[in-house]
Amino acid sequence: MDYYHFVEACGELGALKATGKLTTAFISIEPLLSWDSTPDFTLPWLMHGGIDWLIIGQQTPVSKKTEPRIEWVNEIEAACRKAGIPYFEKDNLKTLLNRPLVREFPRERSKDEKH
Repeated sequence: MDYYHFVEACGELGALKATGKLTTAFISIEPLLSWDSTPDFTLPWLMHGGIDWLIIGQQTPVSKKTEPRIEWVNEIEAACRKAGIPYFEKDNLKTLLNRPLVREFPRERSKDEKH
């Protein structure tokens, strides 16, 4: 996924959530092939889309040619932290990040929250 498709997905998910046709929205940014490096680009779109969970990974098979930039991964993770959105890094990012992977899941909603 690139940032154009991310923006489009956030817009569509936000519209579905606003109409009540969708209660939980997640985005899988995989493969992460390009990103807008403008400071604070990601956070407003996550909020607009009402994203509840974000999954991120790189293209498989893993290749140096399609490896995402670490700053893209860090920007997306930081935006999720600011928004309070659970964030999950796929196994294929392990060698790139050279640190333990973040493996967060959305909390389960109560019956009252689902409606």
